[in-house]
Order: sequence, then C-alpha cells, then structure tokens
Amino acid sequence: MQGNIKLAFQRICRQLSNNNERVKFFALALIFSTVFFSSYLFTKNPQVNFFGDVAILYFPQFVEGYHMARSGALAGIDFLTSNGSTAYFLRPNIPVYYPPYQLTYALFRFETIEGLARAFVFIAYAHAILAAYYCMRIGRKYFQMAQGTSVLFSVLYFGAIAYYAFTAPPFYYVAALFPFLLYFALQSVEKMNWWRITLHSFPYVMVFLSGYLPLDVNAVLIALLFSVVYFWQKKNSEAQAFGQLLIRLFTPVVLASAVVLSLYLAMFLYHKQVPGVAEGVWHSAHQFSFESKDIFALLSRAFPPSNPGTGTPFVQLGLAPVFLLALAFSQREKLAIAPLEAKIIALSLLIFSFYLLLAFGQASGLPDMFYFVMPVIGRMHFYGRYLLIASFFFYLAVAISFKYLVQIRRELPIGRWLAVIFFVMFAAEAYNQIGHPAWPNMKLLVIELLMISLILISLSAQQNFYAFAGAIGVSFFIHAASFNSYTNSFSQVAAGPYKNDVAFSPERRELLINYFKQNSNKYLIKYADITSDIEKPNGVMLNFPWMASNKLKLSNYMGYEPHMALDRDYMARFPHPYYGKINVPWLLRTGADFIIYNQAAWAINSPELEQLIDKSIPELDLQYGYKAVKLKDASGLVDYIPNRNTGDFDNGIVRVSNTTGTALVTGFETDFVSRVHFQVESTSPVTVRYALFPHKMMELRVDGKRSNVTLKDGLLELSLPPGQHLVEYNYKNRLHQLFTIIYRIYFILLFGIVGWQAWIGRRSFRSFLIQKNQVGI
Repeated sequence: MQGNIKLAFQRICRQLSNNNERVKFFALALIFSTVFFSSYLFTKNPQVNFFGDVAILYFPQFVEGYHMARSGALAGIDFLTSNGSTAYFLRPNIPVYYPPYQLTYALFRFETIEGLARAFVFIAYAHAILAAYYCMRIGRKYFQMAQGTSVLFSVLYFGAIAYYAFTAPPFYYVAALFPFLLYFALQSVEKMNWWRITLHSFPYVMVFLSGYLPLDVNAVLIALLFSVVYFWQKKNSEAQAFGQLLIRLFTPVVLASAVVLSLYLAMFLYHKQVPGVAEGVWHSAHQFSFESKDIFALLSRAFPPSNPGTGTPFVQLGLAPVFLLALAFSQREKLAIAPLEAKIIALSLLIFSFYLLLAFGQASGLPDMFYFVMPVIGRMHFYGRYLLIASFFFYLAVAISFKYLVQIRRELPIGRWLAVIFFVMFAAEAYNQIGHPAWPNMKLLVIELLMISLILISLSAQQNFYAFAGAIGVSFFIHAASFNSYTNSFSQVAAGPYKNDVAFSPERRELLINYFKQNSNKYLIKYADITSDIEKPNGVMLNFPWMASNKLKLSNYMGYEPHMALDRDYMARFPHPYYGKINVPWLLRTGADFIIYNQAAWAINSPELEQLIDKSIPELDLQYGYKAVKLKDASGLVDYIPNRNTGDFDNGIVRVSNTTGTALVTGFETDFVSRVHFQVESTSPVTVRYALFPHKMMELRVDGKRSNVTLKDGLLELSLPPGQHLVEYNYKNRLHQLFTIIYRIYFILLFGIVGWQAWIGRRSFRSFLIQKNQVGI
C-alpha cells in the first residue's frame, strides 16, 4: 500500500510540474493579450473605437442578443429591427448562439451601452488569451517545441488574427478557436469514454456556433485532416490501432454535428427566402480575388492591396516571419530537422499554399473546382478569408524552422544579410524622398526592415534567450502596430474614433429617448432613421441602444445592417431596404411614430412626408445636421389607413378596435421575439390589426385554433365576433425549436460532467492527503 501511495505521489509531482508550465504559459498569454488589447481595455468608452461592420452590425447585434436573452427567448424573429421582418436567430453570419455570448448574457446585467461595449471587448480579449495559450500548449505537447519556440509561434499567430477582432469578429473568433480545436482534436485519441467524448465535442460546438458557417466548417475539416495526417505519420505497425484512433478522433465531431445539425438545416431553408449576398462562383472565387500586388500586401501593410475597401488580403504575415522562413530554406542543408518536424513543415506549407492559390481566382482553375466540389465551404464569399486560419500553418512552419536556425546561428551569414537589409532601407528612403509617384507607407517598410535587422543581431548573440527574445519582441510589436492602426489614426475606410464619440454621446442619446417618451405612450415605439449614410460617424447610431432604458422598447425600420436576414416580401416593399430608402405608405400602415432625417434625406422624401409631420410638436435638433420629428396619426388621412376611434387599443404591436371604441384588451404579453398573447372582450365585432411585418414563421391562433387570414394592405388583419377571445401569435419553426431543446440539454450535460469531475478530483485529492498523513510520507 505504501508503494502505491508513493507512486501516486510521484504522479502528482509530475502533474504539478506540468501545471507549472501551464501556469507559465497562461501568464504569458495573459500578459501579451493585455498589452495587445490595451487600447480597448483601458479606454473609458471602448465603443467610440468601433467602426465598419462592428459599428453597423456586430455590436448592435450583440446588444440585441442581450435584449432577447433577458426576455428568455432562444428562437424567434426580431420585433425591434426592420419592423419585425428579420429572422435574427437564423442569420448564418453572426454569432447568435455563440456560447461566450450566451454565457455573458446569463451571468451579467447591463444598464448602459458602455457596459455592453466593455463586455464585447472583453470577449475579444478572452479569445486572444485562448489563442495564445493553446498555441503554446500545442507547440509544446505535439510539435516538440521548446518553450521559447512555442511562445514565438503563439505571438506570431494570435497577433496576426487579432487585427480582425474589431473588424470582423466571427472571422476572428473561429481563427482564435482553431488552436483550441486542434489541441483537443489531437488529445481526443488518448483516452476515450462517454464523458470525455462530450468534453472533447465542446470545441467543435464552439466553432460550429462562432458565427460564419463556411469558415466554421472549414476550420473543423482542416483540423481533422491535419490530425489524421499527423497520426498517420506516428502510427505503429498495427492497422487496427490506427482505425481505433480514427474512431476516437471523429466521435466528438459527430456528437457536435448532431447538436448543431437542426440549426444548420433551419438556416439553410430560411436562407432560400432571403436575398443575402449574391451567390455563384464569381462572387465567391473571382469578385475580390487576389491580384499580383496582393502577394506583397500579404507581407506587410507597407504595400497597398488591390481592393483596399474589402479587407484584402485578410491577413498580413509580416516581413520578418517570411524572411526567417526564406533564411531557413537557404540553409536547409545545414538544418538537421527531425523527420516528424520536417513532415509537419511540409504539410503546413502545403495547406497554406492551397489556400493561397484559392485566393487568386481566375489565375488558376482551383477556385472554380473548389466551388462546385466542396459543399458549404465552397460558398464562402471571398476565398481570401480562408487565409486567416491557414496562417496558423504558415507560422507553425516558421516557428519550427526558427528553432533550428538558432541551433546553427554561428554558421549563418548574418553580416551579409544585414548589409543587404540596410542597402534596401536606404534605397527605400531615397525613393521616398525623390520618387514619383509617392509611396505613402514607405516608412512602414523601412521600420519592418529595421526590425528584421534586430532579429539578425539577436541571432548573433551567444545565448539562445536573446535570439528568441528578439524574434518574439519584433513579431509582437509589428502585429500590435497593425492592430492599433484603426484606433490611433484616421483611415480612408473607417471613421476616426473622435467622430464615433459623437454618435455614442450619452447626452445626445438621453435627449432622443426623452423626446420619444414625451411624445408617444406606446408599448413599442417605432422610428425610421431615413438618413442615407451607411456609416453615420456624426449621426444617431444605426441601431438605437435599447438597453439604455429597460422600460422603453424602440423599433427601428432600418436597424443593424440586415442583409441575409430580411424576408424577400419585406424587401420588395422598399426601393432598397438599407439606409434611408423608405416606403412611406408602409410606415403609415404600421404606425411609425418618428422620423430621423438630415437635409439630403429630406430633399428626397419631403414630397410624401411634408403633410404627415405633426407640426404641433417641435422637432428635436440632434446637431450635426440631424433632426427628429413626430409623425401624425395617419388614421383617416389616407385611404389605406382605417379611421381611429376614441378608446381603440394600440400599443405599436397590435391595434384592436370596434365601432364604439369599447373593446377591452387584457393580459397582453410579448417577449418581442417569439410570441404575442392577449385577450379581447367586446359586445360588438372586433378588428385586430398586427402592426408588424407578418413573418412567415409566425403562426396565428384564435381561441386555441390555428387561423389562416388573408393579408390586407400587406398586414395581418382579422375580424372577431362579439364575446371573449384569446389571440396568440407564436413563432413556429420545428427545426429551429428542436435545436434550442438540444442546445439546452447539451450544455446541462456538459456542465454536469464538469461539476462531477471536479467533485471526483476534489475527493481523490482529499483521500490522498489523508493516506499521506497516515503513512507519514
């Protein structure tokens, strides 16, 4: 017994040693990420730094998701955006069911837009820690890297992908999750039982729900492919053992696929009803494909891309890593690379080269074949986006190569390379002084070349520490400069933070809230921001921050950037349903209360709107050319709006009326997402008019029976006989609702397993301490 206790003690000592390394890696990941994200973490109002799609889509969607979660809804449509025509939960390019989002919604309460912005930033920051940590862990455990090499690999990868944290969060999330995913894919073959399968399925579920379907599926496929090849290279002589290994590898992803399958099917079926992004091989493979100049743009921000407004080239590898890889290749005969590591380098560069060729469109036949042969991932809009995850393999090859460069550093022609680099620096600066046309980013090239020279100088040092410190430091600061390029300077493709500060002004926000509250007593107040700018750096936020007041619900006819979410029939009512192209009859039919306009918008819409402005209520000057104005009640003003009786019930969602204005409405309930319930009592016939878009996935029931009603003027209107009636308008999508059940069950099971294993571990540790004291070890 004493021998068994000693063995257990030795195992615990080994585990503690491993834990010390894990703690060290986590501390480094925490420090690197904190410094890297400091411009967002330590600013008073991080939301003023949001721009582009984060300002018009991803952050407003995060706010809306919080509102829905607080309402207890996990499926439904969106009453607060585009007049109830958007299927918020079925949009395939936003992280609706992403576990970090849902966990944040469940654990925290937010009363201000600033609090929500900090939560949004912290989620991005946590992903950087996760990516940095698991790059170190996977490098150390599976790729035989030294600690310094693992840290270099981590800094190279997480620094490169962090650029997208506040430009395209779903792309960033899946890229940040990839090291986590690959680590658990490789680990899943070590031990197998029912509860480990559930735990190992969690990274796959995270990736599947991270918000951009083609990118998510691609990440899973490439992780599995790499794992299979990795284990094939390490397999023993027994074919059966390799077959069992494959079963262990694929079982967790099968479970994860079962969890999300019904959601993916529901999204696929709904996507047929919305216009979305134009499909076809041209839009995926050729519209924004790379050109020859993008090869250089891929290396550094110093070189301009071919399509600067589209995000190409999607990742900047950095001149320093490319130089190190080229240096290793030039010294390949001297590098005694281990066979397994040589195969990893070859596989990694092969994967990266495949996705690089895929980004060049018509330059090769590969993109066209990829589009038609690969389901789901072939439909990715812009194939260059795949390079974000593919860069993981590029940096893996760089890190392994650098480890061997350090070993032969005394034999490297450092002096010769330094001379070449300084000559290029002087030539570049000379061109910058006299060249025509001017090269605006020349200073970036000069600085990056200087950084490379610092790496070479550190390689000439006597100790390995300086070589790794030089490479890690240079990589970190070059990536940090790219990450902060939007927050510390004005860009042609994004509004400067000083302008966003105007849009997020709390004083301006409160002014508008009070104007709405004073001039409308509806349960759901509707307004249309008809100004035509896509991004309004000096205007009112595109999606009003509803959580600024929990008691006030506002519905914006425009809403967050809505493509891939709007119903086709709704879009048919508008010349173009984005940013100021409105349908005045539709606003009147659905009871719009307010208009926000500027001079340009008024010039276009004034012929229709002039007679509908309520001049008895002063307009609100929001400054910077923006104004809010109250609309009249259009009842009786135009022939398609029925007259209103004194005593009619109208809360912005439903209007209930009879000829005498005596209809009594009680028990009205709604979560603004999935249901509207109320009772109506009247001694005469009653008309019920639903004032939001009649979405195809909403089902009307009267007194418990399904009711099919012909639309009137594009709206749902029904007549009820005298008496008491229960009216229910509920969301119905069986596939979608099946997913919400599976989703809840899966996470209850997952948290149960984690708690159970924590309890077992605690009990085992206590037993060990008791036995240790008894034996006297």
